[in-house]
This record gives sequence, C-alpha cells and structure tokens, in this order.
Amino acid sequence: MKTLYCLVALVLLASFVVAESNIEIVFDSSASMSEQIEGERKIDIAKSVVTDYLNSVSEANFALRLYGHRSSECTDTELVLPFGSEKSLINAAVQKMEPVGLTPIEHSLRQAARDLPRSQENFIILVSDGEETCGGDPCKAVRELKESGIGFVLYAVGFGIDEAGRAQLECMAKEGGGQYFDTSDADSLANAFQKIDARRMTRLAVGSRDPQQGTPAQKEPPMMGTFDVPDVQIYDSDRRANLGISPTVVNKETGGLLDFGDFAYFYPEACFVA
Repeated sequence: MKTLYCLVALVLLASFVVAESNIEIVFDSSASMSEQIEGERKIDIAKSVVTDYLNSVSEANFALRLYGHRSSECTDTELVLPFGSEKSLINAAVQKMEPVGLTPIEHSLRQAARDLPRSQENFIILVSDGEETCGGDPCKAVRELKESGIGFVLYAVGFGIDEAGRAQLECMAKEGGGQYFDTSDADSLANAFQKIDARRMTRLAVGSRDPQQGTPAQKEPPMMGTFDVPDVQIYDSDRRANLGISPTVVNKETGGLLDFGDFAYFYPEACFVA
C-alpha cells in the first residue's frame, strides 16, 4: 500500500464550502511578446495556455486587463472585460491580443487594484516577459496597495524573462502575498497556472474561520519542504487533487494520521509517495 506524506495541513472537503473568488489576469501584450520560443510567438503560446486555464476553472469570477496592446504610451493599460463578464467573451478577447507597446507594470497594477471588488477573495495573476519599461517601481506599488488595505493576493508569472525582470516579479509576488513562477515554454507556463490554482484553492480552504460568517480567512498554510509526487494523478476535471492511492496522510507537524476520503485540496509539491 502506498501512502501520501504531506507537509501541509489538509482540509476535509466535507467541512467547508470554498468561497467563489475573483481572479483578474493582467496580461503583457508588449512588443517583446512577439519573440519566439521553439518557433512560436510568446503571445500565441500564452493565449493558448490562458484560454485552457479559463476553461478549467468554474468557481471563480474573471476579469482581464491588458497592457502594451494598443500603443507605445506608458499609460496603455485597459480593463478589457470587467468582473461578471461571460467567460466566452474573455476567451475571445484573449485570442485578439497582439504585441504592440511597452511594459507599464506599475501603472497597470494600480489600475487593476481599482478593478477589484471589496472582498478578501481577490487574486491577481500577472503574466509578463519583461520588467517595467516606463520608469515605475511595481514592487513598491504592490506594497503600497497592500498597506492601503486593498484585499488581494498577487501571483507573478515570468515567461521567457531575464534576470532583472525575474527579480522584479519575485519582489512583487512577495509583497503581494503570493508566489513567483518562472516559465520558459508552453508546458511550464501551463504548469504555473495549475500551481497557482492549487494555491488559490488551498488559501481559500485553509485557515481560521469567521464564526459569524462560517467562511475561511485567507491564510497561507504552513510549508516545511517541497517534494515531487511520482506516478500520481494530481488533478481531476474539477480541479481537485485526485490521489489515486491510499488516503492515509501523515501530518508532519503533529505526527497524526488523517483519513480524508478520496479528494483534498492541497499543495501537491509539498507531498511525496512512500
């Protein structure tokens, strides 16, 4: 019998209802996205991956903001579709994107913060292939937005990015309470979106509950290490963890055993099979 050992606190699905969350995708459509990876433009790879991601997530409201898609002005950012838009319209807008201008990340993020509903279940996913090119300081901007009381978690995805851009996005993700993901091709970009969704679901599911509302607060589960999960199908069609093995789990923090049924939300990278 195989056992899945995890270094995170797992949550019984029967014990909670995951709140619907708001996800704004802030997408780089600057001129550098016309560069190619393995014979395909970055922008076209990203279009395909983002469309697949949108189609795979059902329990969320999406919005789409682009930058660098119309001109070479440093004010070129646009909320193409706000929260509440039909997913088919967002997918259509993604497919129309073409790389044109600069990379005004700070300005785009400040505008994105204004797009968000007044909720603690807000997530921003920033996809960029380069650093800020309009003189802004996006890391400082994220810190200031968080300090102002706007509720959101920021995940940053670097796509074929250089060291300077990577450092900038890592700083932004840290200040935004999320994580940075480095990607270089279609597979790694798709994998980054899968990991982001796993973290989003875990963040919504794990943490203290408001006794009046009965909903979990946003709280990062404890992490004590990272492990690969060989020969285990992580996700099923409902974005849950399909263990495919014995549901006996050892909580490394307490040493106790948890029997949580067939599915659980968790960080798959923090588990290993033995």
